[in-house]
Amino acid sequence: MIEGPRGARADEVPGVIELANIVFYSNGKFDMGHGFPVLFSAANAENLRIYVDDGRPVAHAGFVPARVALGDMTLSVARVGAVCTLQEYQGKGLGTRLMDDLSRYAPSIGINTLLISGGRGLYRRMACIDAGMYRAVIVERNSGLPPVRVTAAPWTAADIPALSRLHEAETVRYQRDAQTMAVLVAADHLECKPASFWKIEESGRLTAYLCVQAPIDQGERKVSRVRELVGSRPAALAALPQILGAIGADAAAIKDPASDEVMSSLIRQYGLRVEPQGFDGTVKVVDRSGFFRELEPRLAQRLSAQERQAITVTAGPPTVFHLGSQELVVETDQDFAALAFGSVERAAPQAGGALGAALGRVFPLPLPGYGLDYV
Repeated sequence: MIEGPRGARADEVPGVIELANIVFYSNGKFDMGHGFPVLFSAANAENLRIYVDDGRPVAHAGFVPARVALGDMTLSVARVGAVCTLQEYQGKGLGTRLMDDLSRYAPSIGINTLLISGGRGLYRRMACIDAGMYRAVIVERNSGLPPVRVTAAPWTAADIPALSRLHEAETVRYQRDAQTMAVLVAADHLECKPASFWKIEESGRLTAYLCVQAPIDQGERKVSRVRELVGSRPAALAALPQILGAIGADAAAIKDPASDEVMSSLIRQYGLRVEPQGFDGTVKVVDRSGFFRELEPRLAQRLSAQERQAITVTAGPPTVFHLGSQELVVETDQDFAALAFGSVERAAPQAGGALGAALGRVFPLPLPGYGLDYV
């Protein structure tokens, strides 16, 4: 008899890893337990939502709780991944029921937003969309880049406390401590692909770091993806030719939040090519009331005292914004995510007049790229 949905027990985590390996990497070329040590840990067992048959996990939808720093506020999120079902159990709706369970369970522990590393039909049917505004900044190995004298070298475990302090200074980031960072880097992979990790120094002072995937063939060129850039943007760009040469790549594509104004200035200054992108997956706000509670510091920062007093918000759904005779009604989860974070696939609901101007100073919220925090 199939049991679930429920959280895994600590002694069931090896069985969940085995399930994920069978579904995603039956060729044995990648071990999900090694690649995602924070997700598949005994400490995170309750957040691995599973179905079990005769003591064996047969379906799974897991997440890692996280907080995201967004400048003037923080947001509680679930980084959702490794959603899978053994082939012989597919077609029974287990994945759908697990995601429904996860969507109820996450708000019960204070999480309001799901960031899912995938865009399959299962997530689309539960009203997730590609939300979040990003870009790929294309840097050629022979590009004319900032004239900053830097050195780049692979980092070591001893560097991680200093690297972690650099990360803590980022305005938009996943919050993580140095210990967690060390665990993530020890996996030697970035978003399931081999990676290298580079520290960048100016005059012997650590100013930036880059997490870079191994290059892949794109026609006649080899291109690497930079999935996490922290610290001085000019120093990081200046170091890229050296790094690309060391790893045998012709170009790099840097995943960067569209809200990064320093990078925007460098893009204009050096004529770098940019490709608009969305999130590496899909997004849904599962607790609008919790979302608005966490939004309060941003509202206080971005709205005048008069606007804050005059605008009323009903969290819903539907979510209703009122200012005098002006109103914006946001009914669907898809529209709410587009309003909250922006979207490359869906236009956000818009209000006119003073209400629209006020909401335009609040939304969209920036979201960091996954980087080391991918699950």
